[in-house]
Parts: sequence; C-alpha cells; structure tokens
Amino acid sequence: MKEEGRIFSLGQVLNITATKLFTEQQDIFDLMNYLYDNGKDEKMGEKALAFFQKEAEAKDYILSIYPKLKGVGVYDEINSKEDADDFLIEAKEKYGDEFELLPMQRNHSRGKIKSKKRSHT
Repeated sequence: MKEEGRIFSLGQVLNITATKLFTEQQDIFDLMNYLYDNGKDEKMGEKALAFFQKEAEAKDYILSIYPKLKGVGVYDEINSKEDADDFLIEAKEKYGDEFELLPMQRNHSRGKIKSKKRSHT
C-alpha cells in the first residue's frame, strides 16, 4: 500500500527551495517539521545554524523530487507580499500548486536523506 504524503502549495515549497518568503513564515516551520517528522514546532527551540543546515538539506530533498522547481523564484525580486502573490499567480500556471511530500528519513549508515517512498505527481 502506497503511503500518502502531505500536499504543500507552490508558495510553501518555494519558501524553502528559493530561500525567500512567498507565504507566511509559519509555513516554513510547518513544512520543515513535517519533513523532519518532528511533530512539534521548533521555531524557537533550535539554534539558528542547525535550522539553516536542515533547510539546505530540505531544499536538496525537495528539488530531488521536483527538479522542475530548480531556480524558480531564486532570481526574481520579491520585496513584498504583493510581489510574492503576483509571482505565484504566474508560476502556478506553469508549475502547478500541489506538491506531495513525505517526511525525510535519515539513513545513518551513509548520512543520506531519502524519502520513505517517493511519489511524483
């Protein structure tokens, strides 16, 4: 039986892959906690460096599943919520707005991150 993941919007995913804020900051913590299967909000509980290292790892993980998102939003000027909203309207038409993800699972023997089961939509 295929394990179902959780659906995230394009904006939520781009918060991580483009390292810019396209939605609410809480969306970053929600997505990160889901990917790391924490089940709790660690926004103030982790040291900043550890969080950003995990964010870089999460970015690589997401882009390995959705390579079409590589570079999306990275070079675009996003200075306000309105800029982000305008960008997302066009980007959703091109890339879609639903991205299924599963929590990451650490393979301690090799130090690699992998999906429990990958699903491409």
